[in-house]
Amino acid sequence: MRAGLALTVLIGLVSGCHAQPEASPAEKPQIKVVAGGAEIKPVSQQDYGRHPGDKSMAKETLLKGELALADKPSARGNQVMQLRVFNPQSYGVPIQFNSGMSADLWLLDAKGKRVWAWSNDMMFTQAIRDTSLAPGKTMTVSFEVPDIVMAQVKPGFEWQARFMGRSTESPTPLLNTISMQAN
Repeated sequence: MRAGLALTVLIGLVSGCHAQPEASPAEKPQIKVVAGGAEIKPVSQQDYGRHPGDKSMAKETLLKGELALADKPSARGNQVMQLRVFNPQSYGVPIQFNSGMSADLWLLDAKGKRVWAWSNDMMFTQAIRDTSLAPGKTMTVSFEVPDIVMAQVKPGFEWQARFMGRSTESPTPLLNTISMQAN
């Protein structure tokens, strides 16, 4: 009985030591780009849940993210989208990836059906890799989107960036799905 109580108190103390105050949300830049006749606007991860079409409040995460259009096209002239992952914590966040893919980018139609995914024609190494994102640092993952895909974008479509890393030391998710709505 005493051992169980002591273990419960110890777990409570340890889990309490890891609680960090919420970082204030960063200002989001106002991006206006027209693709396929549709205006694309960035949307904060707090506005979306973890599943396509779920507009409820997202779960709290260790990292913050933003999906944005890059300033320049790729060397082939294609649009580039970037997922920027920021660590607002006062400590480094350990991240584990189960393959060479750090993130994926999906295009969903107005009904939530996946039209295209960046990883469709890709192959990735199946090696576990560990890294850490230092406090205040940003990790950027870039996706090249072919012109033929950009031409399919219509009002009501949605871009979703899915971070593939997982936390190795916390049950708190690293990052929710980040969305960008085409209006």
